Amino acid sequence: RLSYNSDTDSYFVTEVLNDTLTKLVIPSQYKGKEVTSINYIKMPILNEIVIPNTIKGLYCDAENVSKITYLGTLKEWCEINFVKDRTG
Repeated sequence: RLSYNSDTDSYFVTEVLNDTLTKLVIPSQYKGKEVTSINYIKMPILNEIVIPNTIKGLYCDAENVSKITYLGTLKEWCEINFVKDRTG
């Protein structure tokens, strides 16, 4: 599910709950606007996630992920705000 953030004029992933999906590809754009944050992913059998370089914040509770593909530079990856829990 994607939600619009009027403060940043962008979309963010609000919630991904799925018990059967093994690969998740986050889009870089939705309805012509950037997707800049992933607020919650909980997928017990997820083993691969693809993250675009538009992501600036990330919370993910996916313990079984064995492959992460980031579509950006190492510098951009290091600038992502990784959140430890849903409260921030």
